[in-house]
Amino acid sequence: MRFLRIPFIRRKPARTFSLWQHIALLLLFALGMIFLWELPVMTMGYPHIFPYIGSGHTFSVTGLIPADEGRLQVLLVAFFGQWIKWDAIVDWSLLSAAVFALTLLPFWFGVRKLFDEKIAWISTVLLAITPLYWLQAVTINKYSFSFLFLFLSFTAFVLLMDRTRFGALITAGIFMGICIAIKDTFLIFLPWLLLSYLWWQRETWKRASVEAFAGLACIGVIFIFSFAPNLLAMEGVPWNQRVSEVLSFSRTTPSTGELYGDEYTYQYDREWFEEDLLRRRSEEQGFLENIQQQHRLISFGVGEQSMVHSLGSGFWLFLNRIPELFFMDTVGGIVLWFFIIPGLVVCYRKNRKLLWFLLGLIITSDLIVRFVLHFQRSHIMNTGWVLVLLAAVGIVTISDVLAQHHKRIGTCVIALIITTVLSVHLLQVNRKQFARLYTHSLVPRDLAIAERLKEAPQDATVLLPIYGGFNVLSDRGTTSMQKETVERLLERGTLAEAFNLYGVTHVMEFSDELSDIIQKAVPGVRALPSVEVVSPQKDVPLVVNYLLHLFR
Repeated sequence: MRFLRIPFIRRKPARTFSLWQHIALLLLFALGMIFLWELPVMTMGYPHIFPYIGSGHTFSVTGLIPADEGRLQVLLVAFFGQWIKWDAIVDWSLLSAAVFALTLLPFWFGVRKLFDEKIAWISTVLLAITPLYWLQAVTINKYSFSFLFLFLSFTAFVLLMDRTRFGALITAGIFMGICIAIKDTFLIFLPWLLLSYLWWQRETWKRASVEAFAGLACIGVIFIFSFAPNLLAMEGVPWNQRVSEVLSFSRTTPSTGELYGDEYTYQYDREWFEEDLLRRRSEEQGFLENIQQQHRLISFGVGEQSMVHSLGSGFWLFLNRIPELFFMDTVGGIVLWFFIIPGLVVCYRKNRKLLWFLLGLIITSDLIVRFVLHFQRSHIMNTGWVLVLLAAVGIVTISDVLAQHHKRIGTCVIALIITTVLSVHLLQVNRKQFARLYTHSLVPRDLAIAERLKEAPQDATVLLPIYGGFNVLSDRGTTSMQKETVERLLERGTLAEAFNLYGVTHVMEFSDELSDIIQKAVPGVRALPSVEVVSPQKDVPLVVNYLLHLFR
Protein backbone atom coordinates (compact mmCIF):
# COMPACT_ATOMS: atom_id res chain seq x y z
CA MET A 1 0.00 0.00 0.00
CA ARG A 2 2.83 2.40 0.65
CA PHE A 3 3.54 4.73 -2.22
CA LEU A 4 6.93 4.10 -3.82
CA ARG A 5 9.44 6.69 -2.72
CA ILE A 6 10.75 9.12 -5.30
CA PRO A 7 14.51 9.42 -4.70
CA PHE A 8 16.53 10.82 -7.58
CA ILE A 9 19.76 10.68 -5.62
CA ARG A 10 21.14 8.67 -2.72
CA ARG A 11 20.42 10.76 0.33
CA LYS A 12 22.66 11.05 3.33
CA PRO A 13 21.16 9.75 6.55
CA ALA A 14 18.99 12.51 7.93
CA ARG A 15 17.74 13.15 11.40
CA THR A 16 14.38 11.52 11.87
CA PHE A 17 11.59 12.30 14.30
CA SER A 18 9.58 9.70 16.14
CA LEU A 19 5.88 9.33 15.44
CA TRP A 20 5.01 10.91 18.78
CA GLN A 21 7.16 13.92 17.97
CA HIS A 22 5.34 14.28 14.66
CA ILE A 23 2.00 14.07 16.47
CA ALA A 24 3.06 16.74 18.96
CA LEU A 25 4.16 19.04 16.13
CA LEU A 26 0.94 18.32 14.26
CA LEU A 27 -1.17 19.30 17.27
CA LEU A 28 0.81 22.52 17.70
CA PHE A 29 0.39 23.27 14.00
CA ALA A 30 -3.37 22.66 14.23
CA LEU A 31 -3.66 25.04 17.20
CA GLY A 32 -1.64 27.65 15.34
CA MET A 33 -3.89 27.32 12.30
CA ILE A 34 -6.99 27.95 14.43
CA PHE A 35 -5.49 31.30 15.42
CA LEU A 36 -4.48 32.10 11.85
CA TRP A 37 -7.86 31.16 10.38
CA GLU A 38 -9.68 33.22 12.98
CA LEU A 39 -7.46 36.27 12.53
CA PRO A 40 -9.83 37.97 10.02
CA VAL A 41 -12.80 37.15 12.27
CA MET A 42 -11.08 38.57 15.35
CA THR A 43 -10.06 41.64 13.40
CA MET A 44 -13.54 42.42 12.04
CA GLY A 45 -15.54 41.10 14.98
CA TYR A 46 -17.72 38.80 12.85
CA PRO A 47 -17.26 36.10 10.17
CA HIS A 48 -17.58 37.14 6.54
CA ILE A 49 -20.69 34.97 6.10
CA PHE A 50 -23.43 34.01 8.49
CA PRO A 51 -22.95 30.50 9.95
CA TYR A 52 -25.25 27.82 8.60
CA ILE A 53 -27.03 27.07 11.87
CA GLY A 54 -30.65 27.87 11.05
CA SER A 55 -31.74 24.25 10.64
CA GLY A 56 -30.01 23.25 13.88
CA HIS A 57 -31.87 26.05 15.64
CA THR A 58 -35.14 24.86 14.11
CA PHE A 59 -34.48 21.30 15.28
CA SER A 60 -33.71 22.47 18.82
CA VAL A 61 -37.14 24.16 18.89
CA THR A 62 -39.35 21.75 16.93
CA GLY A 63 -37.48 18.43 17.04
CA LEU A 64 -37.83 18.11 13.26
CA ILE A 65 -35.13 18.21 10.58
CA PRO A 66 -35.97 19.96 7.29
CA ALA A 67 -36.23 17.29 4.60
CA ASP A 68 -33.65 18.88 2.30
CA GLU A 69 -30.94 19.30 4.92
CA GLY A 70 -27.91 17.24 5.91
CA ARG A 71 -29.57 15.48 8.81
CA LEU A 72 -26.55 14.58 10.91
CA GLN A 73 -25.14 18.07 10.34
CA VAL A 74 -28.34 19.50 11.85
CA LEU A 75 -28.05 17.17 14.86
CA LEU A 76 -24.41 18.15 15.42
CA VAL A 77 -25.22 21.86 15.23
CA ALA A 78 -28.12 21.38 17.65
CA PHE A 79 -25.81 19.43 19.98
CA PHE A 80 -23.22 22.21 20.11
CA GLY A 81 -26.06 24.73 20.36
CA GLN A 82 -26.55 23.54 23.94
CA TRP A 83 -23.35 25.39 24.89
CA ILE A 84 -22.94 28.01 22.15
CA LYS A 85 -25.51 30.78 21.97
CA TRP A 86 -27.28 30.97 18.64
CA ASP A 87 -26.40 34.64 18.23
CA ALA A 88 -22.70 34.11 19.12
CA ILE A 89 -21.60 33.92 15.49
CA VAL A 90 -17.91 34.38 16.36
CA ASP A 91 -18.07 31.34 18.64
CA TRP A 92 -19.64 29.30 15.83
CA SER A 93 -16.80 30.36 13.57
CA LEU A 94 -14.31 29.23 16.22
CA LEU A 95 -16.05 25.85 16.41
CA SER A 96 -15.74 25.47 12.65
CA ALA A 97 -12.03 26.27 12.81
CA ALA A 98 -11.51 23.75 15.62
CA VAL A 99 -13.28 21.01 13.65
CA PHE A 100 -11.25 21.72 10.52
CA ALA A 101 -8.04 21.74 12.56
CA LEU A 102 -9.02 18.30 13.83
CA THR A 103 -9.56 17.27 10.19
CA LEU A 104 -5.87 17.87 9.47
CA LEU A 105 -4.89 14.94 11.71
CA PRO A 106 -6.44 12.05 9.75
CA PHE A 107 -5.40 13.74 6.51
CA TRP A 108 -1.76 13.77 7.68
CA PHE A 109 -1.84 10.14 8.80
CA GLY A 110 -3.42 8.97 5.55
CA VAL A 111 -0.89 10.78 3.37
CA ARG A 112 1.96 9.55 5.57
CA LYS A 113 0.84 5.97 5.04
CA LEU A 114 0.62 6.35 1.25
CA PHE A 115 3.73 8.52 0.86
CA ASP A 116 6.07 9.71 3.62
CA GLU A 117 6.37 12.35 6.34
CA LYS A 118 7.66 15.10 4.03
CA ILE A 119 4.74 14.85 1.63
CA ALA A 120 2.34 14.49 4.57
CA TRP A 121 3.59 17.70 6.17
CA ILE A 122 3.70 19.73 2.96
CA SER A 123 0.23 18.64 1.85
CA THR A 124 -1.20 19.34 5.31
CA VAL A 125 0.29 22.85 5.36
CA LEU A 126 -1.02 23.58 1.86
CA LEU A 127 -4.45 22.18 2.69
CA ALA A 128 -4.66 24.45 5.72
CA ILE A 129 -3.87 27.69 3.87
CA THR A 130 -5.27 27.06 0.40
CA PRO A 131 -7.97 29.74 -0.10
CA LEU A 132 -10.59 27.14 -0.95
CA TYR A 133 -10.27 25.40 2.43
CA TRP A 134 -9.55 28.48 4.51
CA LEU A 135 -13.07 29.60 3.65
CA GLN A 136 -14.39 26.21 4.75
CA ALA A 137 -12.52 26.51 8.04
CA VAL A 138 -14.00 29.79 9.26
CA THR A 139 -17.73 29.24 8.99
CA ILE A 140 -20.14 26.48 9.94
CA ASN A 141 -21.68 24.93 6.84
CA LYS A 142 -22.62 21.48 5.56
CA TYR A 143 -18.96 20.68 4.90
CA SER A 144 -17.66 21.62 8.34
CA PHE A 145 -17.98 18.15 9.88
CA SER A 146 -18.11 16.07 6.70
CA PHE A 147 -14.43 16.57 5.78
CA LEU A 148 -13.38 15.15 9.15
CA PHE A 149 -15.20 11.87 8.54
CA LEU A 150 -14.25 11.78 4.86
CA PHE A 151 -10.54 11.78 5.72
CA LEU A 152 -11.15 9.39 8.63
CA SER A 153 -12.71 7.01 6.11
CA PHE A 154 -9.80 7.19 3.66
CA THR A 155 -7.20 6.97 6.42
CA ALA A 156 -8.89 4.01 8.11
CA PHE A 157 -8.89 2.16 4.80
CA VAL A 158 -5.20 2.67 4.00
CA LEU A 159 -4.11 1.92 7.58
CA LEU A 160 -6.14 -1.28 7.95
CA MET A 161 -6.00 -2.66 4.42
CA ASP A 162 -2.72 -4.50 4.96
CA ARG A 163 -4.11 -6.21 8.06
CA THR A 164 -7.71 -7.02 7.22
CA ARG A 165 -9.53 -6.13 4.03
CA PHE A 166 -12.95 -6.77 5.53
CA GLY A 167 -12.21 -4.72 8.63
CA ALA A 168 -10.83 -1.89 6.50
CA LEU A 169 -13.99 -1.71 4.41
CA ILE A 170 -16.31 -1.92 7.41
CA THR A 171 -14.46 0.83 9.28
CA ALA A 172 -14.15 3.02 6.19
CA GLY A 173 -17.83 2.40 5.42
CA ILE A 174 -18.90 3.55 8.88
CA PHE A 175 -16.93 6.80 8.59
CA MET A 176 -18.11 7.35 5.01
CA GLY A 177 -21.71 6.76 6.11
CA ILE A 178 -21.35 9.46 8.76
CA CYS A 179 -19.78 11.76 6.16
CA ILE A 180 -22.68 11.24 3.74
CA ALA A 181 -25.27 11.63 6.50
CA ILE A 182 -23.72 15.03 7.18
CA LYS A 183 -23.33 16.09 3.54
CA ASP A 184 -25.04 13.75 1.10
CA THR A 185 -23.23 15.30 -1.86
CA PHE A 186 -20.46 12.80 -1.09
CA LEU A 187 -22.75 10.07 -2.42
CA ILE A 188 -21.18 10.98 -5.77
CA PHE A 189 -17.95 9.30 -4.58
CA LEU A 190 -19.52 5.87 -4.18
CA PRO A 191 -19.67 4.72 -7.84
CA TRP A 192 -15.95 5.37 -8.39
CA LEU A 193 -14.95 3.96 -5.00
CA LEU A 194 -16.89 0.76 -5.68
CA LEU A 195 -15.60 0.39 -9.23
CA SER A 196 -12.00 1.07 -8.18
CA TYR A 197 -12.07 -1.49 -5.38
CA LEU A 198 -13.59 -4.22 -7.54
CA TRP A 199 -11.06 -3.55 -10.31
CA TRP A 200 -8.17 -3.52 -7.85
CA GLN A 201 -9.30 -6.85 -6.36
CA ARG A 202 -10.52 -8.35 -9.65
CA GLU A 203 -8.50 -11.52 -9.14
CA THR A 204 -10.66 -12.30 -6.10
CA TRP A 205 -13.77 -10.54 -7.34
CA LYS A 206 -16.25 -12.75 -5.49
CA ARG A 207 -14.69 -12.02 -2.12
CA ALA A 208 -14.25 -8.36 -3.09
CA SER A 209 -17.94 -8.12 -4.01
CA VAL A 210 -18.98 -9.42 -0.59
CA GLU A 211 -16.60 -7.01 1.15
CA ALA A 212 -17.81 -4.08 -0.96
CA PHE A 213 -21.44 -4.97 -0.21
CA ALA A 214 -20.67 -5.01 3.52
CA GLY A 215 -19.08 -1.57 3.28
CA LEU A 216 -22.04 -0.20 1.32
CA ALA A 217 -24.42 -1.73 3.86
CA CYS A 218 -22.67 0.17 6.66
CA ILE A 219 -23.02 3.39 4.68
CA GLY A 220 -26.69 2.72 3.99
CA VAL A 221 -27.58 1.88 7.59
CA ILE A 222 -25.98 5.05 8.94
CA PHE A 223 -27.54 7.16 6.19
CA ILE A 224 -31.03 5.79 6.95
CA PHE A 225 -30.44 6.13 10.70
CA SER A 226 -29.95 9.88 10.23
CA PHE A 227 -33.68 10.10 9.41
CA ALA A 228 -34.60 8.80 12.89
CA PRO A 229 -35.77 12.14 14.40
CA ASN A 230 -38.30 12.72 11.63
CA LEU A 231 -39.44 9.08 11.64
CA LEU A 232 -40.05 9.10 15.40
CA ALA A 233 -41.90 12.43 15.24
CA MET A 234 -44.62 10.98 12.97
CA GLU A 235 -46.67 9.45 15.77
CA GLY A 236 -49.67 7.35 14.80
CA VAL A 237 -48.45 6.83 11.23
CA PRO A 238 -47.62 3.27 10.05
CA TRP A 239 -43.88 2.69 9.70
CA ASN A 240 -44.07 1.92 5.99
CA GLN A 241 -45.74 5.28 5.41
CA ARG A 242 -43.21 7.03 7.64
CA VAL A 243 -40.28 5.66 5.66
CA SER A 244 -41.97 6.42 2.34
CA GLU A 245 -42.76 9.99 3.41
CA VAL A 246 -39.32 10.79 4.81
CA LEU A 247 -37.39 9.22 1.93
CA SER A 248 -39.63 10.71 -0.76
CA PHE A 249 -37.80 14.03 -0.99
CA SER A 250 -35.39 14.58 -3.86
CA ARG A 251 -31.97 15.95 -2.93
CA THR A 252 -31.31 16.46 -6.64
CA THR A 253 -33.72 19.40 -6.66
CA PRO A 254 -32.07 22.70 -5.69
CA SER A 255 -33.65 25.36 -3.54
CA THR A 256 -36.89 26.71 -4.99
CA GLY A 257 -35.48 30.22 -4.76
CA GLU A 258 -32.93 29.43 -7.48
CA LEU A 259 -35.67 29.42 -10.13
CA TYR A 260 -38.95 30.64 -8.65
CA GLY A 261 -37.57 33.37 -6.42
CA ASP A 262 -39.61 32.56 -3.32
CA GLU A 263 -41.66 29.79 -1.76
CA TYR A 264 -45.02 31.45 -2.45
CA THR A 265 -44.43 31.48 -6.20
CA TYR A 266 -43.37 27.83 -6.12
CA GLN A 267 -46.34 26.68 -4.05
CA TYR A 268 -49.21 28.83 -5.34
CA ASP A 269 -48.20 30.56 -8.56
CA ARG A 270 -46.00 27.94 -10.19
CA GLU A 271 -48.05 27.38 -13.34
CA TRP A 272 -48.12 31.08 -14.25
CA PHE A 273 -44.42 31.49 -13.52
CA GLU A 274 -43.41 28.54 -15.68
CA GLU A 275 -45.56 29.71 -18.59
CA ASP A 276 -44.10 33.22 -18.37
CA LEU A 277 -40.58 31.82 -18.09
CA LEU A 278 -40.97 29.66 -21.20
CA ARG A 279 -42.46 32.63 -23.08
CA ARG A 280 -39.49 34.84 -22.19
CA ARG A 281 -37.07 32.09 -23.21
CA SER A 282 -38.62 31.84 -26.66
CA GLU A 283 -39.29 35.54 -27.28
CA GLU A 284 -36.80 37.64 -25.33
CA GLN A 285 -33.77 35.66 -24.18
CA GLY A 286 -30.80 34.77 -26.35
CA PHE A 287 -28.97 31.47 -26.72
CA LEU A 288 -26.39 32.21 -24.02
CA GLU A 289 -28.99 33.14 -21.42
CA ASN A 290 -31.08 30.11 -22.30
CA ILE A 291 -28.22 27.61 -21.99
CA GLN A 292 -27.20 29.15 -18.66
CA GLN A 293 -30.74 28.61 -17.37
CA GLN A 294 -31.28 25.13 -18.82
CA HIS A 295 -29.96 23.20 -15.81
CA ARG A 296 -32.60 24.76 -13.54
CA LEU A 297 -35.37 23.81 -15.94
CA ILE A 298 -34.09 20.23 -15.96
CA SER A 299 -33.90 20.11 -12.16
CA PHE A 300 -37.51 21.27 -11.77
CA GLY A 301 -38.88 19.53 -14.86
CA VAL A 302 -39.99 22.74 -16.54
CA GLY A 303 -40.66 22.75 -20.28
CA GLU A 304 -39.84 20.10 -22.83
CA GLN A 305 -36.87 17.96 -21.86
CA SER A 306 -34.79 15.61 -23.97
CA MET A 307 -31.46 13.81 -23.94
CA VAL A 308 -30.05 16.55 -26.17
CA HIS A 309 -31.03 19.24 -23.66
CA SER A 310 -29.59 17.19 -20.80
CA LEU A 311 -26.26 16.53 -22.53
CA GLY A 312 -25.98 20.12 -23.73
CA SER A 313 -26.58 21.47 -20.24
CA GLY A 314 -24.13 18.97 -18.76
CA PHE A 315 -21.37 19.90 -21.20
CA TRP A 316 -21.97 23.59 -20.54
CA LEU A 317 -21.79 23.14 -16.77
CA PHE A 318 -18.75 20.86 -16.97
CA LEU A 319 -16.72 23.13 -19.25
CA ASN A 320 -17.54 26.24 -17.25
CA ARG A 321 -16.22 24.67 -14.05
CA ILE A 322 -12.77 23.91 -15.48
CA PRO A 323 -11.39 27.47 -15.02
CA GLU A 324 -11.95 27.31 -11.26
CA LEU A 325 -9.12 24.79 -11.09
CA PHE A 326 -6.78 27.74 -11.74
CA PHE A 327 -8.53 30.56 -9.86
CA MET A 328 -6.69 32.59 -7.24
CA ASP A 329 -9.70 32.24 -4.93
CA THR A 330 -9.65 28.43 -5.05
CA VAL A 331 -6.10 27.06 -5.32
CA GLY A 332 -4.09 30.28 -5.24
CA GLY A 333 -3.74 30.67 -9.00
CA ILE A 334 -1.60 29.04 -11.64
CA VAL A 335 1.45 28.93 -9.35
CA LEU A 336 0.22 25.77 -7.62
CA TRP A 337 0.13 24.02 -10.98
CA PHE A 338 3.90 24.48 -11.31
CA PHE A 339 4.06 21.76 -8.64
CA ILE A 340 0.91 19.80 -9.48
CA ILE A 341 2.23 18.90 -12.93
CA PRO A 342 5.52 17.41 -11.65
CA GLY A 343 3.45 15.59 -9.05
CA LEU A 344 1.30 14.10 -11.81
CA VAL A 345 4.39 13.00 -13.72
CA VAL A 346 6.09 11.27 -10.80
CA CYS A 347 2.86 9.57 -9.70
CA TYR A 348 2.42 8.29 -13.25
CA ARG A 349 5.95 6.87 -13.16
CA LYS A 350 5.83 5.37 -9.68
CA ASN A 351 2.22 4.39 -8.91
CA ARG A 352 -0.23 4.69 -11.77
CA LYS A 353 -3.01 2.92 -9.89
CA LEU A 354 -3.05 5.62 -7.24
CA LEU A 355 -2.93 8.36 -9.87
CA TRP A 356 -5.82 6.91 -11.86
CA PHE A 357 -7.81 6.53 -8.66
CA LEU A 358 -7.29 10.18 -7.66
CA LEU A 359 -7.95 11.59 -11.12
CA GLY A 360 -10.94 9.30 -11.58
CA LEU A 361 -12.39 10.53 -8.30
CA ILE A 362 -12.18 14.13 -9.52
CA ILE A 363 -13.55 13.47 -12.99
CA THR A 364 -16.36 11.03 -12.16
CA SER A 365 -17.66 13.08 -9.25
CA ASP A 366 -17.83 16.21 -11.39
CA LEU A 367 -19.46 14.32 -14.25
CA ILE A 368 -22.18 13.13 -11.87
CA VAL A 369 -22.66 16.62 -10.48
CA ARG A 370 -22.97 18.21 -13.95
CA PHE A 371 -24.58 15.54 -16.14
CA VAL A 372 -26.77 13.70 -13.62
CA LEU A 373 -27.61 16.24 -10.92
CA HIS A 374 -27.21 19.32 -13.17
CA PHE A 375 -25.78 21.41 -10.33
CA GLN A 376 -24.14 24.67 -11.33
CA ARG A 377 -22.57 25.57 -8.00
CA SER A 378 -18.88 24.96 -7.51
CA HIS A 379 -18.04 21.59 -5.94
CA ILE A 380 -14.26 21.87 -6.18
CA MET A 381 -14.05 21.60 -2.40
CA ASN A 382 -15.12 17.95 -2.72
CA THR A 383 -11.87 16.93 -4.43
CA GLY A 384 -9.62 19.99 -4.24
CA TRP A 385 -7.50 18.21 -1.64
CA VAL A 386 -6.30 15.89 -4.42
CA LEU A 387 -4.67 18.87 -6.15
CA VAL A 388 -3.04 19.86 -2.87
CA LEU A 389 -1.69 16.33 -2.47
CA LEU A 390 -0.26 16.26 -6.00
CA ALA A 391 1.34 19.67 -5.42
CA ALA A 392 3.08 18.31 -2.32
CA VAL A 393 4.43 15.38 -4.35
CA GLY A 394 5.65 17.88 -6.95
CA ILE A 395 7.43 20.00 -4.36
CA VAL A 396 9.35 16.99 -3.01
CA THR A 397 10.15 15.89 -6.57
CA ILE A 398 11.57 19.29 -7.50
CA SER A 399 13.46 19.43 -4.21
CA ASP A 400 15.09 16.08 -5.01
CA VAL A 401 16.22 17.34 -8.41
CA LEU A 402 17.64 20.55 -6.97
CA ALA A 403 19.39 18.66 -4.16
CA GLN A 404 21.21 16.63 -6.78
CA HIS A 405 22.87 19.80 -8.07
CA HIS A 406 23.46 21.38 -4.66
CA LYS A 407 25.15 18.74 -2.55
CA ARG A 408 25.35 20.92 0.56
CA ILE A 409 21.62 21.55 0.69
CA GLY A 410 19.39 18.59 1.37
CA THR A 411 15.96 17.82 0.00
CA CYS A 412 14.23 18.75 3.24
CA VAL A 413 15.77 22.23 3.31
CA ILE A 414 14.84 22.95 -0.30
CA ALA A 415 11.32 21.60 0.23
CA LEU A 416 10.99 23.81 3.30
CA ILE A 417 12.06 26.89 1.33
CA ILE A 418 9.63 26.16 -1.51
CA THR A 419 6.77 25.46 0.90
CA THR A 420 7.49 28.66 2.82
CA VAL A 421 7.51 30.82 -0.32
CA LEU A 422 4.32 29.16 -1.58
CA SER A 423 2.70 29.61 1.83
CA VAL A 424 3.48 33.33 1.84
CA HIS A 425 1.88 33.60 -1.60
CA LEU A 426 -1.24 31.79 -0.39
CA LEU A 427 -1.43 34.01 2.69
CA GLN A 428 -1.41 37.06 0.44
CA VAL A 429 -4.16 35.54 -1.70
CA ASN A 430 -6.25 34.87 1.40
CA ARG A 431 -5.68 38.40 2.69
CA LYS A 432 -6.95 39.92 -0.55
CA GLN A 433 -9.86 37.51 -0.75
CA PHE A 434 -11.06 38.26 2.77
CA ALA A 435 -10.69 42.00 2.16
CA ARG A 436 -13.06 41.63 -0.79
CA LEU A 437 -15.44 39.29 1.03
CA TYR A 438 -15.76 41.58 4.03
CA THR A 439 -16.39 44.54 1.73
CA HIS A 440 -19.49 42.77 0.41
CA SER A 441 -20.42 40.86 3.57
CA LEU A 442 -24.13 40.67 4.43
CA VAL A 443 -23.50 39.86 8.09
CA PRO A 444 -23.72 43.53 9.23
CA ARG A 445 -27.05 43.76 7.39
CA ASP A 446 -28.36 40.64 9.12
CA LEU A 447 -27.22 41.91 12.51
CA ALA A 448 -28.94 45.25 11.93
CA ILE A 449 -32.17 43.60 10.74
CA ALA A 450 -32.20 41.27 13.74
CA GLU A 451 -31.91 44.27 16.04
CA ARG A 452 -34.71 46.10 14.22
CA LEU A 453 -36.99 43.05 14.37
CA LYS A 454 -37.05 43.41 18.15
CA GLU A 455 -39.31 46.43 17.64
CA ALA A 456 -42.07 44.13 16.38
CA PRO A 457 -44.43 42.41 18.85
CA GLN A 458 -43.50 38.97 20.11
CA ASP A 459 -46.22 37.27 18.06
CA ALA A 460 -45.46 39.21 14.86
CA THR A 461 -44.64 37.67 11.48
CA VAL A 462 -42.48 39.99 9.41
CA LEU A 463 -42.26 39.76 5.62
CA LEU A 464 -38.94 40.70 3.99
CA PRO A 465 -37.81 40.60 0.35
CA ILE A 466 -34.52 38.96 1.31
CA TYR A 467 -33.14 35.87 3.03
CA GLY A 468 -30.57 35.99 5.81
CA GLY A 469 -29.41 34.85 9.20
CA PHE A 470 -31.63 37.31 11.02
CA ASN A 471 -34.29 34.61 11.52
CA VAL A 472 -31.85 32.81 13.85
CA LEU A 473 -30.80 35.95 15.70
CA SER A 474 -34.37 37.11 16.31
CA ASP A 475 -37.22 35.29 18.04
CA ARG A 476 -39.75 37.04 15.79
CA GLY A 477 -41.36 35.07 12.99
CA THR A 478 -40.07 35.95 9.52
CA THR A 479 -40.94 34.95 5.98
CA SER A 480 -39.76 36.17 2.60
CA MET A 481 -41.33 37.20 -0.68
CA GLN A 482 -39.64 38.92 -3.58
CA LYS A 483 -40.57 42.48 -4.48
CA GLU A 484 -41.70 41.30 -7.93
CA THR A 485 -44.05 38.78 -6.33
CA VAL A 486 -45.58 41.44 -4.08
CA GLU A 487 -46.09 43.78 -7.04
CA ARG A 488 -47.70 40.98 -9.06
CA LEU A 489 -50.11 40.16 -6.24
CA LEU A 490 -50.96 43.84 -5.86
CA GLU A 491 -51.91 44.01 -9.53
CA ARG A 492 -54.14 40.96 -9.14
CA GLY A 493 -55.65 42.23 -5.91
CA THR A 494 -54.72 39.04 -4.03
CA LEU A 495 -51.99 40.37 -1.73
CA ALA A 496 -54.26 40.31 1.34
CA GLU A 497 -55.06 36.66 0.69
CA ALA A 498 -51.36 35.79 0.48
CA PHE A 499 -50.59 37.75 3.66
CA ASN A 500 -53.38 35.95 5.53
CA LEU A 501 -51.97 32.64 4.32
CA TYR A 502 -48.61 33.36 5.97
CA GLY A 503 -50.01 35.38 8.86
CA VAL A 504 -48.00 38.47 7.90
CA THR A 505 -48.39 41.36 10.35
CA HIS A 506 -45.41 43.54 9.40
CA VAL A 507 -43.26 44.27 6.37
CA MET A 508 -39.66 45.42 6.31
CA GLU A 509 -36.89 46.31 3.86
CA PHE A 510 -39.27 47.24 1.05
CA SER A 511 -39.07 50.73 -0.44
CA ASP A 512 -41.08 53.44 1.33
CA GLU A 513 -43.36 53.78 -1.67
CA LEU A 514 -44.08 50.07 -1.90
CA SER A 515 -44.54 49.82 1.88
CA ASP A 516 -47.23 52.53 1.74
CA ILE A 517 -49.01 50.70 -1.09
CA ILE A 518 -48.89 47.43 0.85
CA GLN A 519 -50.39 49.04 3.97
CA LYS A 520 -53.23 50.51 1.92
CA ALA A 521 -53.91 47.19 0.19
CA VAL A 522 -53.77 45.15 3.42
CA PRO A 523 -55.20 47.12 6.36
CA GLY A 524 -53.63 46.22 9.66
CA VAL A 525 -50.17 45.50 8.27
CA ARG A 526 -47.46 47.77 9.64
CA ALA A 527 -44.09 48.68 8.15
CA LEU A 528 -40.91 48.53 10.19
CA PRO A 529 -38.24 51.11 9.29
CA SER A 530 -35.51 49.84 6.99
CA VAL A 531 -32.08 49.46 8.51
CA GLU A 532 -29.03 51.52 7.72
CA VAL A 533 -26.16 49.07 7.45
CA VAL A 534 -22.98 50.16 9.18
CA SER A 535 -20.13 47.70 9.59
CA PRO A 536 -19.32 47.22 13.27
CA GLN A 537 -16.19 49.07 14.27
CA LYS A 538 -13.64 47.16 16.29
CA ASP A 539 -10.39 48.27 17.83
CA VAL A 540 -7.60 46.10 16.47
CA PRO A 541 -5.06 44.98 19.10
CA LEU A 542 -1.45 45.95 18.47
CA VAL A 543 -0.33 42.33 17.98
CA VAL A 544 -3.07 41.62 15.44
CA ASN A 545 -2.32 44.86 13.61
CA TYR A 546 1.37 43.89 13.42
CA LEU A 547 0.52 40.44 12.03
CA LEU A 548 -1.67 42.04 9.36
CA HIS A 549 1.19 44.36 8.51
CA LEU A 550 3.49 41.35 8.05
CA PHE A 551 0.99 39.77 5.66
CA ARG A 552 0.89 42.98 3.63
